[in-house]
Amino acid sequence: MIHFLYWIMVFGLLYLLLRYVLYEILPLFIGFLIAFSLRPAIRRTSKLLPFPQKLISFFYLLLFYGTIGTAVTALCIYCFHFLSAFIIQFPALYETNIAPMLDHCFHTLESELANFPLTAQIDMNEFFIQAMDSLHAFTISSSASLFSLFKAITASLPGIIVSFFMTLLSSIFFTMDFSVLSHFIMRQIPKESHDKFYRFRTIVTDTIAHYISAYGRLMIITFAELAIGLMILKVEYAVPIAFLISFFDIFPILGTGTVLYPWIIIAFFQHQMKLASGLLILHLIINIIRQVIEPRIVGKRLGIHPVLMLACMFLGVKCLGFLGIFIAPILLQILVQLNKEGFIRLYR
Repeated sequence: MIHFLYWIMVFGLLYLLLRYVLYEILPLFIGFLIAFSLRPAIRRTSKLLPFPQKLISFFYLLLFYGTIGTAVTALCIYCFHFLSAFIIQFPALYETNIAPMLDHCFHTLESELANFPLTAQIDMNEFFIQAMDSLHAFTISSSASLFSLFKAITASLPGIIVSFFMTLLSSIFFTMDFSVLSHFIMRQIPKESHDKFYRFRTIVTDTIAHYISAYGRLMIITFAELAIGLMILKVEYAVPIAFLISFFDIFPILGTGTVLYPWIIIAFFQHQMKLASGLLILHLIINIIRQVIEPRIVGKRLGIHPVLMLACMFLGVKCLGFLGIFIAPILLQILVQLNKEGFIRLYR
């Protein structure tokens, strides 16, 4: 009973930390993650080269922000430009592409209904008119909502810039003084608990690293496949579209088909057979490659049923907000690994 109450208190404190504290200190947390991820490379390099560790740390920070940081920033700016252009062009896109496609579908159905009784034809015509009016109203309201969202994002840019510089500064301080901070933390832990703490830290860090590395590599592979395929099909804004679609591939159940299937159907009804068949072939290639490489990259370690993972993500969103989509599955995987290693006993 005491053991059960202890873990209830631990989970309660963890929930309060993630729910109310994490968002406030998110730039500092990201800075710590950057410093922690660079630590193994800094440690190995300091053993090979006769340079001060702080100088090596500064070099790796420059390398990180000069490569990964620049690439991510450029991709975000590209996606921002794509989304802003899409929001502005959305009403015109509806009028020139979606509305004619729906008119063609409705006229086809009307010709098929010619053999039905007159009252049924009148009812269906009224339904078609109401459906078109509703879609038109939905398009206008959606465009207004997207524009309002775009304005809100633009208004929050100063806060985003401040958060970026806070992340930058915190990553520098954490990286430069990582040894000092780690030694300070270890002095606060009783010596008899050091082995247990190291074991716990190893399980947690290995699980997080394996999770992020596995799905990060899968997302990069899917992004490359989509970008190459969409560029071959001569789709405008191929790179940001590929990035946004590959983002869905992280989530269980969803995958790239969440976007590609509706796109294939729309292209088919617009008589863009080349685009529709190309997207279908691209989706099949992505799925085949995914089935081959996923067991090797992910392995059996992340063998959690997709339904359980989806439920975990849903609870994460409800309890922690948007970040819960990513935090909750990682926490679930950590708990599974801690239970497997006998560190805790939550289930048999």
